[in-house]
Amino acid sequence: MIQRLYLSGPITGVPNYLDIFNKAAASLVAEGYRVINPANLCTVMDNKATWDDYMNIDVELLRMCDVLVQLPGWEKSLGCQREYGMALERDMIILRWEDLTDGCTKKSRA
Repeated sequence: MIQRLYLSGPITGVPNYLDIFNKAAASLVAEGYRVINPANLCTVMDNKATWDDYMNIDVELLRMCDVLVQLPGWEKSLGCQREYGMALERDMIILRWEDLTDGCTKKSRA
């Protein structure tokens, strides 16, 4: 069964966050995963949406997933910390992006 992965990474204050999230999502989709990319919410939310509005949707999206994938810098983000706590509560698989990409690199060298 293909697992659904949720990308968790800093957005606020990161000017190129959309590129970072989209590249990570594309890489995982190419590996056959189903990916929830919360960075794309900016394309559907109105300009009056608050941080809490985004987080409420993020929580619902995270509930739909099997795996939390932490992008670099996640630990500095309050939203990512909230997602991490929820993933722990739900006993989800939690993977760091670095571990995923290191594993892919090692596999291709073997």
